[in-house]
Amino acid sequence: MCRWRTSGAVLFLGLLAALGLVRPAQAADSAPEDVLKAKGLHKLNQYFALGDEAELTKKFRDLDGLAKKATDAQRKANLAAKKVEDKQKLIVDYLQKRRELRVQYDAARSVDVQNRIAGMLNELGDRIQLLEKSEQEEKDAKTVRATASQASEQYVELLLKLRKQYEQISEKYEQLAADAAVEKALEEFNKDGDKEMKLGPTGSFALLDRNLKRLESKIIMETITLKAGSGNLWYVTVQLNGKLAQEMSVDTGSSIVALPYKVAKEAGMEPSPSDPTVELTLADGHVVQAKQTYAQSVRLGKFTVEHCECAVLPADLPKAEPTLGLSYFEHFTYKIDSAKGKLTMSQIDQGPEKPGRRPPGRPEPRVRRTPGE
Repeated sequence: MCRWRTSGAVLFLGLLAALGLVRPAQAADSAPEDVLKAKGLHKLNQYFALGDEAELTKKFRDLDGLAKKATDAQRKANLAAKKVEDKQKLIVDYLQKRRELRVQYDAARSVDVQNRIAGMLNELGDRIQLLEKSEQEEKDAKTVRATASQASEQYVELLLKLRKQYEQISEKYEQLAADAAVEKALEEFNKDGDKEMKLGPTGSFALLDRNLKRLESKIIMETITLKAGSGNLWYVTVQLNGKLAQEMSVDTGSSIVALPYKVAKEAGMEPSPSDPTVELTLADGHVVQAKQTYAQSVRLGKFTVEHCECAVLPADLPKAEPTLGLSYFEHFTYKIDSAKGKLTMSQIDQGPEKPGRRPPGRPEPRVRRTPGE
């Protein structure tokens, strides 16, 4: 009898459940906080916030360290470049002084004066030879340049990555704000809570956006479309001295900007006999003697290098190709995407030079952002 009653009760409850008059225990509503947690939201002060926020803040702290590292490395690279320039300037000064002494030697009226001038000429010759053979400054500059480029690239890459993650988190918050289940769970949670909780983003997240924008404002970046040429070469249009638009091949394997004699003359950079002679190896393996000089400015897109080192090729090579080499590119972080034919360049803006800090002598190569860009 008892057994029949139990079975009857079960059948009766099953019938009520089928009619929707009884809700099974396993279908009971989840607690509001459980609903929010299932959406990736956790309590953070007066907010229900995404855990990705904390992770992004942690990575931003790493960005500060990389920024300092990149800035310090670039300053060292600038100092190393200054030493190379000062050495070259000293060689030019010695050469000019030697020419003056030779004129004095020819005009001397006594053997004693000639002997004294000859001794000075020999001393200058020895100094010039030592400076020309010394490569330590160039080696040091190359090393610190590579370090600066790597540090800058790491910093810019992380900054771009954090901005992308920030936008992804912002998009998640927009989706959550439009989610009816989240709105209902938050409303039910606040009915029984001691304080009202809000859906993120938090105030810290908004501050992070401002900090990212501050750092982004110091990054000059541009993607330039490359023109395909023969022999797997890429070409860009470069402004020389603000007066000549010249198509040049991109050659990051070349240590210097190389200009045919005619192009240099049109840009107002015709070399003089007193300019130092440098040895260049052309793409075909041919070695030539070129003249070292400096362009007032070399600009590609937003990026300008002032007092940029160049080599002017001999006038008897009229078909030589102008190339944009490392004496330009070394001042920036750059990447070439051969598949897309794109050159992406970036630079950390270090702000104006503090007064009284620049050593005397020839100004170091300067990079600047083109006005209006």
